[in-house]
Amino acid sequence: MPGRTPYEAYRAFVEPLAAALACVATAKIQPSAGGTHLLFRDQILYLTRQGDSRTV
Repeated sequence: MPGRTPYEAYRAFVEPLAAALACVATAKIQPSAGGTHLLFRDQILYLTRQGDSRTV
């Protein structure tokens, strides 16, 4: 796992995706509930509008 904690591993995976996405769109990546810290469970990454504060 790239990171000492599940959250660090999540960030190591999502931050490069978010940087690449920012080159072509105005959006943000939002994880499903528990997606930043739950292990051994499939997670979903949602693309939402920048500034959209809705939680999934």
